Amino acid sequence: MNIAITGSSGMLGVPLGAVLSKDPAYTVSGIDLKKPSGKRGLANYFKCDITDYHQLDKAIKDIKPDLIIHTAAYTDVDGCEQNPGKAQTVNSIGTQYVARAAHESSCGLIYISTDFVFDGSKRTPYTEDDQPNPINAYGKSKLEAEKYVMELVSSKKFFIIRTSWLFGPNGKNFVDTILNKARQEKSLKVVSDQFGSPTYTWDLAEAIKNIVDLYGKRDDIYGIYHITNSDDCSWYRLAQKAIQLDNIYDVELIPIVSYELDCPAERPAMSILANDKYIKLFGAPLRRWGLALDEHIRLKGRQDV
Repeated sequence: MNIAITGSSGMLGVPLGAVLSKDPAYTVSGIDLKKPSGKRGLANYFKCDITDYHQLDKAIKDIKPDLIIHTAAYTDVDGCEQNPGKAQTVNSIGTQYVARAAHESSCGLIYISTDFVFDGSKRTPYTEDDQPNPINAYGKSKLEAEKYVMELVSSKKFFIIRTSWLFGPNGKNFVDTILNKARQEKSLKVVSDQFGSPTYTWDLAEAIKNIVDLYGKRDDIYGIYHITNSDDCSWYRLAQKAIQLDNIYDVELIPIVSYELDCPAERPAMSILANDKYIKLFGAPLRRWGLALDEHIRLKGRQDV
């Protein structure tokens, strides 16, 4: 099966390409603005801007994929708030183009979405049936993208995978940012009243492969899935655990509440995602986020790609 990955040089695209490429059943091609340096990345690489439909259409026609996995996105939440036009262009219109290309090529589509499509007012984990209500420009642009996927993909052969709080190699993320700051500063203020489920990109890539393995074999599996590592925490607890695992002892962590932050974008107070649908399909959840975090820090981002 031919698979095209948009955002193939990104934090999720790199491990996803590596995981899928190890299976001889798949021929995997990457689509991105630039190729990763060194040995990271895919041999079949197409330079392409997904917001330029002519470039995208040509790349898809050259690859002739049976399935597109769309990971490319503008994920800077505060940047999206300050530049909502860019958020809509990349996240919404770019996804519209990818969905249109999938439709015209009669192939399936896996779209990577976010917990930020929810407003955070719920006090129990969000299920796939809960009504989205984003409270920032990033979440709004991703929800609009979800609607394009549902409207445009042929025969409704799509998966929308909502995930949260990604960390891993090859991209900016909270874990690596907090560890870098902890090595340089004597004290750090971290939000303690926002709760979610940290998700390791390598674990998410393996979970996506599980879905890819079923593509075309069953007609009852398409739709929306929530996939994160097991358990949940606050940003403060995540920072605390990361610093502990990295053996940093000379920094003070100070818990603060959201209103003390001076950030352009509002964040949901509680965006924990229930993984029951994924667990029912595959029989087991992803491992606990603490175990995944230990691997990320211990292996320094994994160098096996």
